[in-house]
Amino acid sequence: NNVLLALVRDGVAETPLGSFPAPHLPDGEARLVVRPEQLTMGAGGVPGRVTGTRFGGAFRELEVDTEETGLLVRVPLGQPVPDGPIT
Repeated sequence: NNVLLALVRDGVAETPLGSFPAPHLPDGEARLVVRPEQLTMGAGGVPGRVTGTRFGGAFRELEVDTEETGLLVRVPLGQPVPDGPIT
């Protein structure tokens, strides 16, 4: 799993991947857990580079480096391995 450091203010968590609603978290520092299958790669995201891949049966798990953090992203088997923004 991906653990992102966040700063919560007024119900919004700011992370290296952008802002996310966090209405139930108090203001201050927090950690958000994002499952690899919840991330996608495509236009409009955070720039990243695929640095490794692992076969996982029906999916491939990609190791992706961004300026701020390393992430795991799952893509369906057969989908080309993209190299670009992460959303």
